[in-house]
Amino acid sequence: MADAPSSESSISVYSLSSSSTDSSSPGSSFDEFMDMRLDIDGMSYEEILGLQDRIGHVCTGVPESMMSECLNAKKCSTEDQVEGKSCSICLGVYTTKDEIATIKKCGHEFHPPCIKEWLLQKSVCPICKCTELIDPPKNQ
Repeated sequence: MADAPSSESSISVYSLSSSSTDSSSPGSSFDEFMDMRLDIDGMSYEEILGLQDRIGHVCTGVPESMMSECLNAKKCSTEDQVEGKSCSICLGVYTTKDEIATIKKCGHEFHPPCIKEWLLQKSVCPICKCTELIDPPKNQ
């Protein structure tokens, strides 16, 4: 007798899950985000641009004020020049007059303008994808 309620509840759970994933019922009461879904495949270029204007820019980069917390700067040494090291972003070889910016967390090196521009757009190392470039704020 104890088995009957559990099999009945598993059937109702199955029916809930099958109706909530059923894409043929657009007015399903289980999809609370249905009115927010967009079919961008059917949109024109102008409609997509309009959508971009409505959504706005979402910044996923490092704020410029925090750049010094995740980068170290140094002058290019003759050793770096002899080894033929280059910036992985612009692919330019370092010369003795170049300054090199190193990401503190992973140690990868770049030209300062190159990595600053990158980090303004994305908060990951372009080589190893290290994501924790800035220490999280400490709770007080």
